[in-house]
Parts: sequence; C-alpha cells; structure tokens
Amino acid sequence: IVQLTSINVNVKVFIEGFYISSGMMAAVADPLANPLVCDTLTLELAASTAPNSVMYSATSILYTNGMAQFTFPPAINNGTFYVVVGHRNALQTWSSTSIIISNNVTYDFTDLSTKAYGEEMQNLLDGNFAIRSGDVNNDGLINQLDFQEISDASQLFQSGYIYADVNGDGLVESTDFSIVENNLLRSFIRP
Repeated sequence: IVQLTSINVNVKVFIEGFYISSGMMAAVADPLANPLVCDTLTLELAASTAPNSVMYSATSILYTNGMAQFTFPPAINNGTFYVVVGHRNALQTWSSTSIIISNNVTYDFTDLSTKAYGEEMQNLLDGNFAIRSGDVNNDGLINQLDFQEISDASQLFQSGYIYADVNGDGLVESTDFSIVENNLLRSFIRP
C-alpha cells in the first residue's frame, strides 16, 4: 500500500492586470526575481456543503504561464471541495462547482468563464479568461476605496511590490487606475 504524504493541487489562472497576451502574464517587477514567476497566489479548499467553510489553505508561486501547484495534507484525498483562488489585488474567485480532489488534480479557470462561480471572469478576448484585478484592499469589492488607495500610493510616488500596483509592473500609475475603473462595483461571488 502506498501512503500519500501530501496531495498536490494544480490550478491554472490568469490575473487580469498581469496578463500580457497569448496565455502569458508579466513576471514580477523585481530584477532579482525568476523571470518565469508572476506572483504568489493563495488557494483555499472550501466545503462543498453550506456554509461552504474554508477547510484548507496554501500559498504558492504563480508562474507567468498561469500555473501554480499547492501542497495539502493527505486528509483531503478524494474529498469534494470548492477551489478558491486569492491574489493580493484581485477579486477572490471560487470554482463554479465543487470538485473531487485527488493527487495532481488540475482546475483550469482560464478556458471558460463558466469555470468561476457566477461567471465573474474577465474575457481576455483571445480565448482566455482571468480573475478580475482591482480589489486592492481585499474586501471582496472593487470600489472607490480601491481607487483611493491607488490614488494615495500614486501621490506618494510609491513603487515596488505593493497592493496598489494592479498590473504588477512595479509602479502605481494610470494603468492601475484604468483597471480599477473598468471593474468598479464588481464583487466576489460565492455559493
């Protein structure tokens, strides 16, 4: 009998603000970083029955091709969970349905808008979909508060790896404002 010491769960997801084109995102704006690394991502596994409580959580590297692998304890093997992705300045996004988790299972959010609960994905117009950028304060809503945080950071000439940098280029400027403005009043939707 082979006993699993951990379960790997793979997710493919694009982040709207970081998306370049042709299934690729920008690398994190750090000259010392790996050029294949986009950012970090959190993956939560939520119960398939109400109240859909988060049961497990892990953080991992998100690569520029949209792939990330998360390690969970073997107790989740063959369990049924909603897959929930979170990012530092994007709306938390839930899978449209709960899925059976087994070792090396992959959930792809990028190929259909229906992969996200409520179909709350950004159409990238090249056959791919992305989670929406702009929830700078991670309160589950893209609104004037996020816009204000970007404005404040911009006026202070902040740069680097900060929440207000919605497109991940290391600067807080007009492109970040545009992304938030296009997504105003969007909110995360969950079962």
